[in-house]
Amino acid sequence: MIADAGKVSGFENRKKIYDEALEIMAKEVPFMYLGSSYRYTAVREKVSDFRMTPKLDTFDFRWTNLD
Repeated sequence: MIADAGKVSGFENRKKIYDEALEIMAKEVPFMYLGSSYRYTAVREKVSDFRMTPKLDTFDFRWTNLD
């Protein structure tokens, strides 16, 4: 279906096929979480309020202080 959708012209026509393919995948394809929302970080005692952005796993130093 996905390969066929690439051959169809028109956004709305293609979207219908993709929506149908996604619905089938949601019902038939097994899914398993392979991660955890827990994040462990180690910082020195003088560092306070260190954060990582939850969706990007990147450092965010806007609130970080060095006491």
